[in-house]
Amino acid sequence: MSIRPELAGRPSQTRPPSGPCRLRRSLPPDLVIASPEWPSLVGKIPYLDVRLEQSFRFGHGIWRAVVLKDATYEKWGTLSGGMTMLVESAGEADLVAYHGWRKIEGFEDIGVEKTLDALENLRRFLDGVNSERASLGMPPLVLSGRGERYIHRTFEELQRPGTQLHPRRQVFEQMGGIYRAVEQILDALPRPHMFNPHIREIMLGEGVSSSVRGSEYVPEQGQVVMFTLALGAARRTFVGLFLHELGHAMARRMLEDDSEAGFFEERHGFLRATGAFLGVDFWIGREDRVFYQTDIEEFLAETFMHYVAAGDCLRAHIASFGDGKIARCWTEVYEAFRDRYFSGIEYSCQT
Repeated sequence: MSIRPELAGRPSQTRPPSGPCRLRRSLPPDLVIASPEWPSLVGKIPYLDVRLEQSFRFGHGIWRAVVLKDATYEKWGTLSGGMTMLVESAGEADLVAYHGWRKIEGFEDIGVEKTLDALENLRRFLDGVNSERASLGMPPLVLSGRGERYIHRTFEELQRPGTQLHPRRQVFEQMGGIYRAVEQILDALPRPHMFNPHIREIMLGEGVSSSVRGSEYVPEQGQVVMFTLALGAARRTFVGLFLHELGHAMARRMLEDDSEAGFFEERHGFLRATGAFLGVDFWIGREDRVFYQTDIEEFLAETFMHYVAAGDCLRAHIASFGDGKIARCWTEVYEAFRDRYFSGIEYSCQT
């Protein structure tokens, strides 16, 4: 597909503006995706190999099976995002590798009491959002999921002397960091994003479908669903999946307008035909993320994630095409996101 002449624009428009006149925001450093590639930690952490690293990054954890008298180890995760347990034998070396990996790429375990504080902070943030949604005649943005119930139950159990939790409960050690990350991400978005009618619920843990892997967006209910698998994954995996699903809610808003749909569909078609999509590795690999984007809604959702969590990567990708048609097309997509949907705000590793 050839690009229309009116998309050409001026050469100066092929470089997304990055001067001081632009509003700049950044996610907290530990939530930023600074490179399209995901460098391996193999060789830097004792006993970590490629197989274990991939398993850990995608939500399969290893904990000491304290309830078993023979002190064996369990390696477990979830199948298709639900709570079906995948149990296989694991050794002490695997456990050492897991804890070494998690200190670098996982969410910090801040303890149950601080996790409850993080949950309360997220609730207060959503209370403010829902007060404004109510004034607009909108239903509330609901927080739900298995994580919250387990945190409260765990807190109650830990008050009892001598309590030892089963390893399968320890996936929620990361929930404090996850609650913080969700609040930080939502707060970093322009406030109008909180009033998108296509998002009505954020579900952290469990889900409504067994046909997906780590997360999904359910348009009929306006649900952003993070399956239990994602709650035990790397920070990078969680951030990428969460923003991608939020991006689906925004994509629905973009495509419901015929003019906007036509604008993005034409540019998406050109970028697809020229193989110019950006692949950022946070789940299964860069090639997999590029393949997803052959669908227009997936492209918009993925670009939403790039824009917020990997803004520097996105601008560098556009700049790599010089002043040609691909760069001009990408720039128009970028500027549409910035000016029409992000209130002029750009995201960077450095504010």
